[in-house]
Amino acid sequence: MGVHSELMGFTRSQIIQSALDLVGVRFLHQGRNPATGLDCVGLLVEVGKRVAYPHVDDVAAYRRVPSAEVIRQMLNATTDEIALDDVRDGDVYLMRMGGIKPRHVGFAANYNGRASVLHASASGVRVEDKTNFPASWFVAAFRLRGVLD
Repeated sequence: MGVHSELMGFTRSQIIQSALDLVGVRFLHQGRNPATGLDCVGLLVEVGKRVAYPHVDDVAAYRRVPSAEVIRQMLNATTDEIALDDVRDGDVYLMRMGGIKPRHVGFAANYNGRASVLHASASGVRVEDKTNFPASWFVAAFRLRGVLD
């Protein structure tokens, strides 16, 4: 997993388009197949496959409310942490989603001219305006390794 600088041949717009192509897919806890459903980690895994991201590292067998440590370990193994004020399209947010510990992930996107989050929640895969979430819910941000700017 340790490759950091190798160019992988995918762009931010490909990340966003791949995620947008999944909007409307139903939510399924631990879902990894768009035909049957995705959860938030499943969305990251599926988008990674679609852009041929070689660092896709899935986590499995987590509880209904996943461990914050497990999600952070997955992100640390497959992405590089960046400052929240450096987030660009296609970067990944680690979010609280109402709880104390961060247990949710989604892609940052400029959608229809607005800062948005592409994520899978109980409502399925969707795009939500970032202002729908309290700022305190955005805990950290991560960038896929080798994304072409």
